[in-house]
Amino acid sequence: MTFEETGIIMDILKTAYPQFYSGPNAPDRVKTLRLWAEMFARDGVALVAAAVKALIESDSKGFPPHIGAVKEKLRFISGGNKITEAEAQCH
Repeated sequence: MTFEETGIIMDILKTAYPQFYSGPNAPDRVKTLRLWAEMFARDGVALVAAAVKALIESDSKGFPPHIGAVKEKLRFISGGNKITEAEAQCH
């Protein structure tokens, strides 16, 4: 997913959780975009969007999903709970 495509994901999250992404305590948009773009660099925007939307749909707490939750949902959508080579190197 590119930096520009990450903006699509952030727009989805901002629309679903407007109060979290606005106001003085809102996360810095550029830093958030950079982190998410880096973390999902090897993932397609359509799959990331599907994972994010699935997490929004099942949310009952009112908080946006974190990167780990989206990665887990991606693995589920992709048909396996195997971690990627990049994730294995981080552990």
